[in-house]
Order: sequence, then structure tokens, then C-alpha cells
Amino acid sequence: MKYAFVEENRRQYGVPALCEALQVSRSGYYAARQRGPSARLQRQVDLTARIRTIHQASRESYGLLGCTSSC
Repeated sequence: MKYAFVEENRRQYGVPALCEALQVSRSGYYAARQRGPSARLQRQVDLTARIRTIHQASRESYGLLGCTSSC
């Protein structure tokens, strides 16, 4: 999260200043840039895509269709 903030704002404020303000090491920031997305982020992206596909297949309806009072 902190590294993402540094990445988004590095051009405006510079990496050294941001790392110091957020109390993270510059080497940690640069190492994080080399890593790929985390397993959690990959699962989240996959799940979001599946939810969007299902939502579109249901003609973008929300909730249970045809549900009676016993739902």
C-alpha cells in the first residue's frame, strides 16, 4: 500500500522524500517494483472478472430472481 503510494506520486515528490515520509526503505520500494502482483491481488482480479461475467450473463440483474418468501 505504501509502495503503491510512492509509485503514484514519485514524479511529483521524488522517491527519497516519499520513502522518508512513509518510513519505508528505498531498497524495499525498488524491490517491490520488481515483484509481480501478489497472489491475493491475482485472486481478487480473477474473482472480480468472474463476478462481472455472471452479472452480465444475468442481464445485469441484482439479487435473487424468482425468489419467493421462503428465500
